[in-house]
Amino acid sequence: MIVDDRTDRDERMGWAIIVIALLVVAIAHAGHGLPFDWDDQGQYLSHARALLDGRAYTDIGFIYTNYNNYIGPVAEPPGLPVLIAPALAVSGADLMPVRATLLAMLMLFLWFAWRVIAPRAGHWTATAVVVMTLAFTSEQHILDGVMSELPFCAAIWCVLVAADSDGELTRGRLVAMAIAGALAFTFRMAALALFPAIGLWLLLRPRREWPGLVAVTLVWAVAAALVMFALPTSSALIAETKLSAGQVLFDLSENARIIQRSVLGGFLYPFGSNMANNVLHIIQLLLTALGSWSLFRAGPRRFTWLFAVSYIVMLLVLPTRSTRYWWPLIPLQAFAMFEGLTVLFRRLPAVPRWAPAGVAVLLFAFAVPRHVREPATPFRERRDMDQVIAAVRSSPDQEWRVAIFNPRLFTWHTGIPAMGLFNATPEETIAELRDKRISYLIRASVGESGDVARSMNRTIAEQPGEFTLIGTFGELTLFRVAP
Repeated sequence: MIVDDRTDRDERMGWAIIVIALLVVAIAHAGHGLPFDWDDQGQYLSHARALLDGRAYTDIGFIYTNYNNYIGPVAEPPGLPVLIAPALAVSGADLMPVRATLLAMLMLFLWFAWRVIAPRAGHWTATAVVVMTLAFTSEQHILDGVMSELPFCAAIWCVLVAADSDGELTRGRLVAMAIAGALAFTFRMAALALFPAIGLWLLLRPRREWPGLVAVTLVWAVAAALVMFALPTSSALIAETKLSAGQVLFDLSENARIIQRSVLGGFLYPFGSNMANNVLHIIQLLLTALGSWSLFRAGPRRFTWLFAVSYIVMLLVLPTRSTRYWWPLIPLQAFAMFEGLTVLFRRLPAVPRWAPAGVAVLLFAFAVPRHVREPATPFRERRDMDQVIAAVRSSPDQEWRVAIFNPRLFTWHTGIPAMGLFNATPEETIAELRDKRISYLIRASVGESGDVARSMNRTIAEQPGEFTLIGTFGELTLFRVAP
């Protein structure tokens, strides 16, 4: 009875810490605008608005170019637009109802993470993982934007809860896996990692469970096929089928570099000193390696670990190139780190049970205040952007079509059709601008990648007759493109 009372008290204290941390993050970010460089959110919002207006799902003004398959696809999966459409119908300019919906998805995500971790590592480690994840949420400004990651993470972790709960693999657990996995595909095609994970897991399960797992796989396959082929959501993958061996190796190295950045970001940057953060990250990496080995030894056949491996392999081979793809693995990264810490603490009997949560609270207390300010002025709040938009709208053209570094955010805010910038030869660039009937080119000293900036500079320098300088507005330069 004493043990049970102590366990209940620990759980209540853990949840009290989590609720306080959640309130701190939500309040600190409530007044922020849409992040400057998250272009995808413009497409999600535009799809949702099209649904509300009764227009075709892809009638959003986004002009897709095959020269840059990292901007797109033609259509994003429909899960997030459908989810936020009711909230968007009552949203004002601040999109608070939409963001409240995503806050609810964050809470669901954290709850599922708790349910996976607490039975295996205890309430205090689960509390530590959730608080660490909340600190990461704040540091990355996840609640500022309208992105599909939070509902995607919630769906993926629902699958993990259903798969790795103790006891018999019941029909209810299989149904939960099927539904949550299918929903994950409607949010992000990164759910593809579920297939190799369940394939490996099936081989490790008793034969009597195979029919149920095959049925789950079929449900996921139908959902994936509908999302990929009923809508042009897989357009960004087409270019990957035409890559040479050298390009594939280059992509692998670039993806590995992004994963490295993602892992370090998952450890937080709580200090103002780079040296202090580097030392902390080295310690955290060692703890994570130790914890990963301990967790794998304790449950090598768990679906969670098979999914993690499958997901990392997917990030290496597919054109992700964004640290946002790592977000579903943040609780697992934190879990491994705190498990490594717990392994060390077991050798020190005097260390209290709540020590992992105490470490997480300290990291939270240092990291959140340092990064709570918006990293950049939101796209539509920039004075130079207002000036450029006014200049475009004051032109006598009957149809405005713009090429710019963040085309989907631009279109969401202005209603003007827009295409992203790209890397191509000057001849190819001019041909693409004409094919897409682009009338204005907006250049910037922010938001453009180095390769794209050099390519556009070269085109303007070698084809000066194709562009007329309208003016420079702060960090933005506006050109008229010859018809």
